[in-house]
Amino acid sequence: MNKNLLHNDQFYYQVDNHNTVSKNEAFMLANGDVSKISFYQQNHIWDNVNLSVEPEQSFSSLCEENCKLYRQHYDHVCVWLSSGYDSQTILKSFIDSGALIDEIAFKDRSEYYSDPEVPFIEQSIRNYQRYYNPRVKINRVKIDLKYHENFYNKYAESIWYLGPGSNLRYTKSTANYILNFHDEFVQSKIKQHTRVDIFGKDKPKLDLRNGKWYVQSNDLVYFDIIGAPVECFYCNKLLPELHIKQIHMSIRFFESLNNLTHELVHQIQNNDVAYYEQWNLAMGRYPINCVQSKDSSIKSNFANNLKSKDAVKLINHLQKTTKQVQNVEGYRSDFLKDLPDPTIDLHQWISGKDWFIRDQQVTIPCNQN
Repeated sequence: MNKNLLHNDQFYYQVDNHNTVSKNEAFMLANGDVSKISFYQQNHIWDNVNLSVEPEQSFSSLCEENCKLYRQHYDHVCVWLSSGYDSQTILKSFIDSGALIDEIAFKDRSEYYSDPEVPFIEQSIRNYQRYYNPRVKINRVKIDLKYHENFYNKYAESIWYLGPGSNLRYTKSTANYILNFHDEFVQSKIKQHTRVDIFGKDKPKLDLRNGKWYVQSNDLVYFDIIGAPVECFYCNKLLPELHIKQIHMSIRFFESLNNLTHELVHQIQNNDVAYYEQWNLAMGRYPINCVQSKDSSIKSNFANNLKSKDAVKLINHLQKTTKQVQNVEGYRSDFLKDLPDPTIDLHQWISGKDWFIRDQQVTIPCNQN
């Protein structure tokens, strides 16, 4: 098998003494036994801080401090922008902090997908360029048919060992693919050892069990950046306090809800449309204008199946022009044959360490009589 495994010291899978950023290789090393696989989620950071104590600084002041730290530690700061709450809050934080951004990058999939985010991204960039930094570099990264043809012609046989897992989508537009395999982007990157690519990752994944709050390690939260040379704005080694602040803000939001249950916590954290805007604003995110991003409905366009809106046109094109893409299902079958159970769900989430935060605080209503 042709394994092209990528290095990453923040997020990876562990099977005994083996570390890998390929979820499929982890299944192979574990001989299909998911209980032998653990996900490493920046444990070197969170094992060495006190998660139970909330920082006194406000969320916005911590975000601004984070921007200044990036500016101090790196010569070239690149922010990857979407129209969503997380990345738009990063942009606003850089503006408020006075720290300049050297480059703003965003994905352009317009050749096969009418992305409703793009007009809002472009407007945000124009405003930043006009009012705050006219010299900022704008990097429109084209995730087009040519890029996908090139990817499949080069990597189709080893696709099951690239990136975080056996992604059923034919589109390869996540950070782990772009920053490692997009030739034009890789060649255009500033050749500096102190460059940083910042992504809006991520809100903490909380769990409520037996009246106790935990923050979970879960690979599905970070699947799109596992193996990518990127920094997570909201959880990083420069300012762990920002992640800790989010944990406590999130817990307070959940405890403010009526009829709080374990199931409701996970329902909301899975981007439930009814709660999405309220949850993000409670987590300190700035309001946004893109309707599809406001309620998370845009995320359904990238459902993990071959019939998703972003895949249909691309699949039709690739099946006509790229012979290798026709072999992908065959490579997948060959991979599964090497496992004891060929029907195994390769997309099941992999957990890691859980960190206890505090006991649940239950508010008892006053007796009206």
